[in-house]
Amino acid sequence: MTGASDRRDRMWTVDCAGILPRLWKAIRRSRHRVFDADVRPVLRTITAAGLEYRHIPQLIDVADYEELVASCLPGVTEVVGRRLTAAACARLLGARSWALAAGRLGMPGHAGVVRKNAGVIRGLANLEEFWTAVSNVMDRLAARGPIDYAARRDVLAGLTEIPRVVLDGIAARSGMPTCPGQHRHAAAWVWAELTGGDIRNAPTYPARLPDGRPARGAARRLDGAHRRRFVAAMPPPASEELLRYGARLLAGRGIPS
Repeated sequence: MTGASDRRDRMWTVDCAGILPRLWKAIRRSRHRVFDADVRPVLRTITAAGLEYRHIPQLIDVADYEELVASCLPGVTEVVGRRLTAAACARLLGARSWALAAGRLGMPGHAGVVRKNAGVIRGLANLEEFWTAVSNVMDRLAARGPIDYAARRDVLAGLTEIPRVVLDGIAARSGMPTCPGQHRHAAAWVWAELTGGDIRNAPTYPARLPDGRPARGAARRLDGAHRRRFVAAMPPPASEELLRYGARLLAGRGIPS
């Protein structure tokens, strides 16, 4: 049986030459925005027209969020707002639902949370202001590169520890204090900084234990406390060296940093 969405998108498979596929894609995206009560049509600037899902980080930059979006989402915590703004960017790129937006950004595990938090948007007094702010965020992302965050996540997917010889040398040169699990926490920090992801979702912190049970409880909370202490105590010279180390990992796979 052919569904309504299949009938609507029948032309999506037509083989057209030249500019026609881009025109059809633009029509298709704007149509989905109009029919979604959460999303408002926003004119995308020439600057942002070249963005794809891979160019959107899982968490929008702190400064971009605070300067452009935070005032539109009163009462929303920073991390929730940054993730929701990232998903909103994906909606403007054509994702038909909030769950699909989370999936397009490589965070399907957060789909339910993003969908739930999107309820905040429905209650906004000025929806146009929010979507215009999201469009402005996209302009900034485009103006910076754009950066292929998906490629960075792929390259750094195996970064679960900074080698001891590397981190111990950085600590000796920068005066960085020691911390339990610091080689893992340093890897998580590098991953989050270069991928624009939530440090809690870094590869070194698997969502499940080897036996399949969810990774949670006292041990995970203690790990989180050590991570926060490590990040808070990291001196600027150490963070600069760690970022250079991460950049070398990316460059080794042909990914610019």
